[in-house]
Amino acid sequence: LSIDRSFVRPGIGGVVTGTLRGGSLAVGQPVAVWPARSQGKVRSLQSSGETVEVARPGQRTAVSFTGIDRELLVRGGVVSDRVNLDYFEHHLVLAMAVELLPYAPLSIEDRRRVLCIAGTTEMEGEVRLFRQTELKPGQQGIVFFQPDEPMYTLIGDHFILRLPTPMVTLGGGRVIDHLRFFPRRKLLERYDYLEERAGGGLDALVRSELHKRIAVRAQDILSDADFAQAEIDLAVKRLIAAGQAAMFKGYVYAPAVFKQSLERIRQRLERYFATKAHLKGVPMEQLQKLSPYEREVTDVLLQFGIESGFFVRHDDEYTIAGRGLTLAGPVKAAHDEIMRALRAEPWGPPKMTDFTSKGKAHREAIRVILDAKEGHKCGAEFIFLTEVWDEIVRFIREQLKQKNDFGVTELRDRFGLTRKFTIPILEETDRLKITRREGDTRVKGERFEVPESDL
Repeated sequence: LSIDRSFVRPGIGGVVTGTLRGGSLAVGQPVAVWPARSQGKVRSLQSSGETVEVARPGQRTAVSFTGIDRELLVRGGVVSDRVNLDYFEHHLVLAMAVELLPYAPLSIEDRRRVLCIAGTTEMEGEVRLFRQTELKPGQQGIVFFQPDEPMYTLIGDHFILRLPTPMVTLGGGRVIDHLRFFPRRKLLERYDYLEERAGGGLDALVRSELHKRIAVRAQDILSDADFAQAEIDLAVKRLIAAGQAAMFKGYVYAPAVFKQSLERIRQRLERYFATKAHLKGVPMEQLQKLSPYEREVTDVLLQFGIESGFFVRHDDEYTIAGRGLTLAGPVKAAHDEIMRALRAEPWGPPKMTDFTSKGKAHREAIRVILDAKEGHKCGAEFIFLTEVWDEIVRFIREQLKQKNDFGVTELRDRFGLTRKFTIPILEETDRLKITRREGDTRVKGERFEVPESDL
């Protein structure tokens, strides 16, 4: 409800009047008022001089409140059923589809000062043009308007543009988006969706929203627009039926845009792996740095990419489907050095710190050895060659199949190991639940029967 009048009524307090649109108001309903962003509840309602419990769209309505100081109720403000209005303060710049009157006294150019009237709100501010360098009388275009103070407007709201002085009307149009700041010229292509949004109805608005946000929860599409949720849901169904939209895990997306976005992430991963070909994959934190999208959208794209065979996930790391590991440069040299050392002393390998202390290339080489299953990390100190570790595990399994328990002595005598290695080995088989410690011996663990390949 745009406030066109505000006054105090004895025994009631602050009262505002206006024409209600975009929804109903009910006694006891939580509301907020703009520009104060103060929250309260509807105390009473009147329409056409009658006290009512519910006011309907299109009705002239008088509203009183509890919890809102009367000083905060001003002409030009708004009563909203959106209790939190912070969004409008943080999205100051309005993207507008504008048509100038044929008899407008002048053209609009960048940095022109104008007066914008939306509802009962009037606010001066600065205009910048989207594609054009000038908007002449009778022409249509897209402009960005930054008011001197934030305005409460919804996507789809109509407005009038005038000169601040003399008070001459230039034209009008519709609000088509809210932005945090004026777009930079070199990044204007990010706002191409505005061209579709400017010229169409609700279906075009939904399509453009999917271009803008890539993937949107169904209930969040155009949440700051002047359309009912039921209307938006119907538009989504129409677009899905026409093949222009689809659903994935509660998110709506445009298939063509989704495909482009997946390809963009893939290209960035390819460039990253070009210099780090030895890596099995990248963790989510690193992938988010590579992704041009917000975390939520990146998550959805990855889930879709994995299910469609575009990406592969290994443990907590992601890579491109079909990509293999290759080694080169310092990492390859470090890898070969470590493997030579492990083969030279397969039953008594050097400590990992002997390698990690040599620098980044050696630390990355250890990661490659573990990722490629060339070695098995035993505790915090040692790596055994995979074939050596497998032989140790097979021996332990054979011993426990023949008798109820197994001790350090058998392991030491079989492989000629010292206590320096036997204790970490048994602690590792305990961790894998192949064995379980009981006193000074080991018995079968709960995963004793699980195949080695699944451990």
